[in-house]
Amino acid sequence: MNQSLQGTHPLWVFWLVVEQGISQLPQTHNAGHRFIGGHMGGAFSPNDPIFWMHHANVDRLWDMWQQQRIDAGLSANHDATWPAAGERSPFDGRVPSEGHNRGEGMWPWLADTTSYSSAAVSQATRNRLPVFATQTQVEDVLNAAPLGVTDQAPPSP
Repeated sequence: MNQSLQGTHPLWVFWLVVEQGISQLPQTHNAGHRFIGGHMGGAFSPNDPIFWMHHANVDRLWDMWQQQRIDAGLSANHDATWPAAGERSPFDGRVPSEGHNRGEGMWPWLADTTSYSSAAVSQATRNRLPVFATQTQVEDVLNAAPLGVTDQAPPSP
């Protein structure tokens, strides 16, 4: 995934490749959901056990992409691969939704679920969520290595 688009933040290029595919690189994320179908093809995709393997692979691709950039000297660390808050996507002009910018808490891992203001989350849903003791922020998961994500095969038994 060393594709680049002149003047475009690298994260947007990664997102474009994973979500839509460009050039010789196929869609990875959305196409996986559609190919499998059933629950995976809709809003209930986490109900399908394959969802977790699929998203583990997306996490693996994310880690590989970041590590390639670090190894090539294109960024100093994992945090350098994230655009500034409020930066608009060059592809659709939208800013990332709440909980997707560095420094923001990731829903639903907020210490206070009432602080999440997105209209997409109903009050009934918020009322059912547990109150987490600590808040997880986007930058807490930018580097997947401490979370155990790796592109290395596990050792043979």
